[in-house]
Amino acid sequence: MWVYIVLASCIFAVDFRETHPKAWESSDINQAALDIYGKEKFSKLEKSNKIDLYLAKGLVRDPKQVTIQISSKIKAKSLALFYDKNPQTLIAVFDTKGEEVLEYEIDIAVEMRGTLLAVIEDIDGNLYYTRAFIDVLCLPCLTK
Repeated sequence: MWVYIVLASCIFAVDFRETHPKAWESSDINQAALDIYGKEKFSKLEKSNKIDLYLAKGLVRDPKQVTIQISSKIKAKSLALFYDKNPQTLIAVFDTKGEEVLEYEIDIAVEMRGTLLAVIEDIDGNLYYTRAFIDVLCLPCLTK
């Protein structure tokens, strides 16, 4: 499955495929997150209501372009997105350098129901997450 990303703000680039190659190969969300953040940080991962994750519900015109909005007031070093129905669950990692409040809008391709997980590493190295269930239905007559 291909993921198409459209960003609403400027992002600094870090090649996470080079620095964390196993994370991109994992078919398990937890293992992919462990590969990025390490066992010590991942063991302290906590759910946060300071991360807002909005995504399409119900009918969509194009399952290859489902819009996701992520925002948070947590000053973050990085944001990682995972989708459990991808053969490789890691969708993207954004290195934000802690310089801005997060406000992203991206489009991803989905083929079936699944769980989307967003993990933020704050500037102190703490991990926070939120998750949302993707439940979309594409009717062929809507895509024309």
